[in-house]
Amino acid sequence: MAEMNLSKETEKQGVYATAGTWYGAPYSQVTKLNAPITPRENMKRYLAGKSYLWIPDALCDQVDITPDNIPDVVACGYEGGIDSFGVEWVPLQNGLPSFVKPGDPKLKDITDWRNLPKPDVDSWDWEGYGKLYTKTLGEDRFVRGVLLSGYFERLISLMDFGNAAMALLDEPDEVSALFAHLTDYNIAIAEHYKKYFHADGVMLHDDWASQRSPFFSLDTVRRLIVPHMKRLVDRVHEIGLVFTHHCCGNCFDLIPASIETGADTCQLQENTMDIAKAIETYGSKIVIEGYWSLPESTVEEVVKQFVTDIVKKMGSSRRGLYSFYETLPDRSFDAREYAYREARKLIEENL
Repeated sequence: MAEMNLSKETEKQGVYATAGTWYGAPYSQVTKLNAPITPRENMKRYLAGKSYLWIPDALCDQVDITPDNIPDVVACGYEGGIDSFGVEWVPLQNGLPSFVKPGDPKLKDITDWRNLPKPDVDSWDWEGYGKLYTKTLGEDRFVRGVLLSGYFERLISLMDFGNAAMALLDEPDEVSALFAHLTDYNIAIAEHYKKYFHADGVMLHDDWASQRSPFFSLDTVRRLIVPHMKRLVDRVHEIGLVFTHHCCGNCFDLIPASIETGADTCQLQENTMDIAKAIETYGSKIVIEGYWSLPESTVEEVVKQFVTDIVKKMGSSRRGLYSFYETLPDRSFDAREYAYREARKLIEENL
């Protein structure tokens, strides 16, 4: 391997261009560094278990896309609207994205799910949005199309939480039939992401836990979600995409279910569970993607040590991805550049 020149590699080459929005919100600016290979190539190598040059930064080395040709994306944004299955989402007053209009669930009885609107995925403007995104984003970063929503999240949006939870218990066969329908829907979107956006992967949003504990048992997930999600993952792999399961909350006990679906990565929240423990326990079977808020300390050495520790935790098993979110907008410390340096040095030390 050629000798590293970190000063040269961290020379800033401007910022990456973005297309569209993240559910109505602008993307954060990401600095383009002078790395020996593109972040996209490095990410592909890392996820494929091949030789890579640094532990990828999940926020900077890839871009998650949510194009507005998908009704779900518009409905879940800041203006609200009608999603792919006819559910109305309304703006909130607290600065957060829209939420399902309360008090009048679209699906009052799970047995009526066949009467829901049937999304005509092929009719959405995939070609137009695909051309816009591919021209603007270029080929440097790993592109991941977002699938929203997954299984339990969609059931909640259709029925409200209490009714959705009861349906899992009272009508498992009907729930399973609806989940099969949702699988077909998400497969269609994944195929269009591949064809028109030249995506490298997809990420399914399906939260299975609250901040304290899972919504349901591992056995329930295995019976009602895993078979359908596995079919989705299998198809995603057939068309050459990487599959990520995004799961907020303290879902530690349910990670085995994600593994059983064949998912390549699992995106978790640091503030709800011990990600280091998740890597230690499950890192040999699935890539754990974690994201952290930087300390609010103004002492630079404190922040540097925090970043170094996270990069080492994620890279020690070669099965983790990290990302950092700024908490002090006026801070001069460049976490992106520093994390890259630490990630490069860690690989060099382990050669």
